[in-house]
Amino acid sequence: MRWTSLALILAFGLAACGGSKPPTSPSSSGLQVTAPSNAPTGAIDVKADAAGSRDAVAALSEVIADASGSIGKGLTYAIDFGDGATATTASATHVYAAPATYTITATVTDSEGRKATGTKQIAVRDATGSWFQAGYVAKTKRVEVRRLSIDAQTGTTVRGTYRVTGDVDRAFTGTLIPPRDIRMTATGGVSLIGTLPGRLNDDATPWTLVSGGDSADGQRLDFRAITGPPDAAPPVADLKLRVGRENPWEYVFGYTPGPIPAVTPIQIDGTASRGTDLSYFIEFGDGAVATTSQATRVVDLKEPDTYSLTARITVVDRFGRSDSRSREYYFFSMPTGGGGDSWFTGNLPDGGLWMTFPGRSGATYGASVTRNGLYPRPGYSGNGSAVVSGDGDIRVTIPALGIEYRGKLTLTASWSDVWLTVVQYGGADDGRTWRLFIRPYS
Repeated sequence: MRWTSLALILAFGLAACGGSKPPTSPSSSGLQVTAPSNAPTGAIDVKADAAGSRDAVAALSEVIADASGSIGKGLTYAIDFGDGATATTASATHVYAAPATYTITATVTDSEGRKATGTKQIAVRDATGSWFQAGYVAKTKRVEVRRLSIDAQTGTTVRGTYRVTGDVDRAFTGTLIPPRDIRMTATGGVSLIGTLPGRLNDDATPWTLVSGGDSADGQRLDFRAITGPPDAAPPVADLKLRVGRENPWEYVFGYTPGPIPAVTPIQIDGTASRGTDLSYFIEFGDGAVATTSQATRVVDLKEPDTYSLTARITVVDRFGRSDSRSREYYFFSMPTGGGGDSWFTGNLPDGGLWMTFPGRSGATYGASVTRNGLYPRPGYSGNGSAVVSGDGDIRVTIPALGIEYRGKLTLTASWSDVWLTVVQYGGADDGRTWRLFIRPYS
């Protein structure tokens, strides 16, 4: 009985003291526990070259693999470039011998021997491809189209063909020079020198090359990549030439008067040309070039013995194929007298008026006026200058006579409607309106 009571007392005491709860953890009792150290993390950054190019070039580009962004204590590094080349530094460079897609792996090991890896792929390309360039060349005074094809690359040597409008294909050999330069030499002493673009075979990225030894010698030429085979018919150029600002007429030699030098607008229209993704090059014949499908310009003649120019339109599609059309146009020659043509009123009851324009500088002409007064009315004559402006507005000044003529030179789509209508200010015929037409001087 005594032992039974003692057991009950002990059990009650243990329950009151929490004896039925599990033992506390060492940490709750104030003991410090060291957590295991963090495992390393592998990371790798890959660049095609130091210039930040998108595309690495075989045998040329120094590809950069950088594992310095890995995390861990006391790290050692092992970089595998995927072609058998390795490095044991945090960052390393490597030139791939052949084009392919490579996987670069960086393995890091921390001071406790634990490892981690990071991987990244890089596409290494060769420098083959096709490009074209089109633009005005001052030496030939016309738009030329160029095509460049790199057909093969062996190490740092490239081979291909180069062609200029109207010429034959020229074979060339080129050398790739680190970090990204290229020098190509074609037959006949023609050369192209430049730097490979960071994005190869990308038609949105121009490739600038300096030409040597051909018609574009010394010029910087922007080539555009040709991507893929042609998927449409070759382009066909169409050219329409119109003269005048208000209600312009289509110019037809022998049937319509030409433009007045330095005065009349000339419109060249190539919108009827056919092709896909066309680039346009409009030449007015005076060295000016427009890169739109339609353009307007006032053209002057620089040479005194030149009476005509040749307009041309060239269209180029995105595959470098081109077509051109040209058209010669003649300018309206103001009557110069001296045995040539003159403006004349015709035989009037009181005599007529003759007007000639010898010599010109821009829109300013020399001017000579003769009033053929019939007996007993005296005539008069004198020399001065004339300025033609706007759509044929003209002002003729004869200082020695104190006379000025103001009016308009009217050119229409027919030679039968070519007139010079002026009002005289000063002199015996002050206020008189004269209407003159062209006729041989006699």
